[in-house]
Formats: sequence, C-alpha cells, structure tokens
Amino acid sequence: MSIAEDAGINRLSDGAARLYFMLKPHLNSHGKFSGGPHVIRENVVPLLPWSAKRINGYLVEINNHTSVRVWNQFGRYYVHDLAFSSEQDLRDDRKGRDSLPEYPGADRMKAGTSKYSLPEYLPDLLPHEVEVEEEREVEVESEAIRALPSPPPGGCGAAAPQDRGNGKGASNGAISEPNMALILKAKKEDHQLTLRGFLAEVIAGSMGSQEAIYQADRMGCLPRSDLELLFS
Repeated sequence: MSIAEDAGINRLSDGAARLYFMLKPHLNSHGKFSGGPHVIRENVVPLLPWSAKRINGYLVEINNHTSVRVWNQFGRYYVHDLAFSSEQDLRDDRKGRDSLPEYPGADRMKAGTSKYSLPEYLPDLLPHEVEVEEEREVEVESEAIRALPSPPPGGCGAAAPQDRGNGKGASNGAISEPNMALILKAKKEDHQLTLRGFLAEVIAGSMGSQEAIYQADRMGCLPRSDLELLFS
C-alpha cells in the first residue's frame, strides 16, 4: 500500500505527519528508536519551535493511526515501526545487532491516563519476583567485579600495554590508561565498578558494545559521548 492510500497516515494532523516523516530516517536498521519527546526535540526536530508536550501529542497520533508504536518501558521511551521490515530491502545478516526491545504487543500495554498520553509497558514479573531477580543481578555483578584485575600500579596515570586487537585493554587483562581515565570520570564508585565490569565483558566478547552503551546510559554512569568512546 502506498502512502497516498494509507488511511492511517492521512488521518494524522499536519504536525504529526511532519514528525512521522522526520522520524523515519532516525530509525535503526531494525526500525527502532530510543527516546521520548525531549530526545526527539533535540535530535529529530531541533530547528522547529515545538515543545515536548506538543511532540508528545504528535507521538500519540502516530501511535494510534500508523504502524509505528511508541511506548514507555521502565521509564524510557521506545519507538518501533512494525511495518519497517516489509518496507525495506535489507538482508537480515546485514542489519547488525538489535539492542532495542521489540514492541511487546497491545495486550501488554497499560493505557495512558488520558487520550494525550502514551501507553506504558506492563512487565511479566510480579513486584516480589522483580526484587528477587534484581538481587541475583547484583550478586552476579559483584562476583564479576571481584574477578576483575586491579588498575595498573600508580593509578590511571600509569602506563599499560595496549591490546593489539581492539585497543580496549592490555593483553594481560589490565584496563588501558585512556579507558581508566574515562571510567574514573563517573562520580559514583558503584558506577565505576559497573563500567569496569561492562568493559571486561565487551573485551571478552560476552557483551556487545552497543548493549554496554545502552545499559550504562540507562543507569546514568557517564554522558553518552564518553560511553561511546569507552566501548567503541
């Protein structure tokens, strides 16, 4: 079906239609985007005098009338165009890793408090189950941190031999000087430990760099630009 014949798109207001088409180029190779009204205002429509509230209203229209779904999941906004794959000629093995969540489905959504609010994801687990799972994650993370090597003698200023492969750490397992300097920029000690754990997993190949960036950004460990330098 062409856009000219798409009843849903033609039901959008002029502003919502404009946002719909401006958002499309920002979707990743899986048809997804991470960010809500404030992120969209800064990155998708920076030259338009639209408030976050206005953009939120447009997102509600887009969610209700097109194949694009927008929802709130654990305090973070996600966008997923369900028709993206059918509209693109992309081979699955060329898309790269998908680090953003799939749209859970309408039956997993809690309706917004008004017709102008976006739906919110309802988790699978009950509250007490979530607490147990979080405790286990903390235990696993603590074990991983204890297994990490200490920084090079002399702190972050000490020289450390660089890995000839990816440059993220030394061949003996120590963290390189530039990466240690980035980690120490985190104000909280637990964030520093988390970053060291993620970096060790990325070096070992058990975690992708984009996943590490996403998780650390969600936790607020460092600014996004620093995380991209650390894990790229």
